[in-house]
Amino acid sequence: METIPSLLFHRDPEYSISLLALLALIVGFLGYHFLGSWLMRNLGHEQRKDTPALFMAHLLRRMLGFTLMGLMPLVLFYYVFELPYQEYGINMRQAGHSALWIVVFLPPIIAMNYYVAGKPSNLEQYPQVRIIKWDLKDLLFNFLSWMLYLLGYEMLFRGFLLFSFYHAFGLTTAVVVNVVLYALAHIPKGLREMAGSIPFGVILCLITLGTGSFFAAFVLHTMMALSNEFFAIRSHPDMRIKILRP
Repeated sequence: METIPSLLFHRDPEYSISLLALLALIVGFLGYHFLGSWLMRNLGHEQRKDTPALFMAHLLRRMLGFTLMGLMPLVLFYYVFELPYQEYGINMRQAGHSALWIVVFLPPIIAMNYYVAGKPSNLEQYPQVRIIKWDLKDLLFNFLSWMLYLLGYEMLFRGFLLFSFYHAFGLTTAVVVNVVLYALAHIPKGLREMAGSIPFGVILCLITLGTGSFFAAFVLHTMMALSNEFFAIRSHPDMRIKILRP
């Protein structure tokens, strides 16, 4: 007797898998957006500016993002449909090549974030958590939650989605679809970030397909987020890091 996965994929498996990845993206991202908004409203008490509660709401929202955009597709691909996740970029292949790309692109990313950190347009959004006096514990939990969130984010975008479309439709379509959806995901953050996500998304897609692994994309995206958070905290006139400022 044929299993459900074999019945679904036996005619045109690569096309079906790309639709599966697209469905995982839609469900995961929309679920993160709406459930995350619910968390911010109901657990964060945003209207009362309850900073500790807001901090916890941010942490939980990022954990939710990791679950919906990382773990859920992984379970769907590997355990439900018995697809090898390693073939969709979730691996450490060509780690040396990935490290080389990280070394090439990381300095300009950090330099750019340092330059824009204190600009009013950046400080309006970052840091997302509006703690006035940051200590090491706050920084640690903030950074770890960003890393966890972006791990799931990159597993979905530069992992399952990118490779499934590459296998089904080829390089150009895979990159275009990935970058368009990636840019659309940045609409809530404004036109500046949406526009910036396009060249960055192209670079991450090409590096990922060239190495066969999402590792470099994850590290570069994570370091972009963490350096921006750190520089924004240091540049914010109302915030300070206790170990850096008396």
